[in-house]
Amino acid sequence: MRKILLLAAAALLFSVQGLAQNVYKASNFNIKSDGVRDNTASIQGAIDFIASKGGGTLEFSVGRYITGAVQLKSGVSIRLREGAVIVGS
Repeated sequence: MRKILLLAAAALLFSVQGLAQNVYKASNFNIKSDGVRDNTASIQGAIDFIASKGGGTLEFSVGRYITGAVQLKSGVSIRLREGAVIVGS
């Protein structure tokens, strides 16, 4: 019984840590959703910043985001909200 409680506590701890992850809006990094501007440098800068803060999620709202190749870093994820599209240049 004690072993089950310890496993349940560990699972809860890991799930709570996942919820506590910081979410950063793409617009806060001068990333434009106009479908015209090349956002490669801004997106890479956002990824680098989030990684330097220990990780988190870069969230894109509705719009078309043009970018070239970027390098994701450990602990950084990308979330596309409904209506958000990333277009390769």
